[in-house]
Amino acid sequence: DRAAGVVCCPTSGYEATFAAYVYCIALFTTSVFLVAQMRPLRFMTRVAVGLTGALALGAAASVLQDPLYPTRVLYTHTTSLSGPRSTAALIGRLYATWLLTSGSVRIVAAVRYGSVACRLLAALTYVIALAHFYTEVFWFGTLSLHPAGRLPIIVASCCLGLLFLDAVST
Repeated sequence: DRAAGVVCCPTSGYEATFAAYVYCIALFTTSVFLVAQMRPLRFMTRVAVGLTGALALGAAASVLQDPLYPTRVLYTHTTSLSGPRSTAALIGRLYATWLLTSGSVRIVAAVRYGSVACRLLAALTYVIALAHFYTEVFWFGTLSLHPAGRLPIIVASCCLGLLFLDAVST
C-alpha cells in the first residue's frame, strides 16, 4: 500500500492509539491546572478540537478506502456483520460519513472558536460520539474495550471536558 501512495490512517495502530491516549490525558490534566489562566486553556482546547477534527477526517479517508475497517478494528464482537459483506460496507460508509461531518464541524469550531454556536456544535459531536460508543460497549456489547475501542471514548470525554472547562472559566 505504501508503494502505491496510499496513506495509512494514524489511528490504526496500537502505537498511535497509545500515543493518543497519553496525549489526551496529558492535555486534560494540564488544562485542569490552567483553569485560572484563560488564554492557555483556550489555546489548548482549540488545538485539541482541531486535532480531533483532523484525525476524524484522516480516519474517514481510511474508512472510505476500506469500508470494512470498522468491522475489523472497532466492532469485533458482532456476529451480525459476518454474513453479507455489502451490509458491513454500507455501515463502514455510514461511519465514514459521520467522521467527515463531525471532523468538519470540529475544524470549523477550532478555526472560529469565538463563536459560541460553533463550540456548542463541536461539543454536541463529542456527546453523540460518547453516547454511541458507550451504548456499543455497555448496551449492545458489539465494541470491546481494547485500545482501538477505548480511544474514541477517551478522546471524546477529554475534549468534552476541555470544552466544559473553557466555558466555565470564561
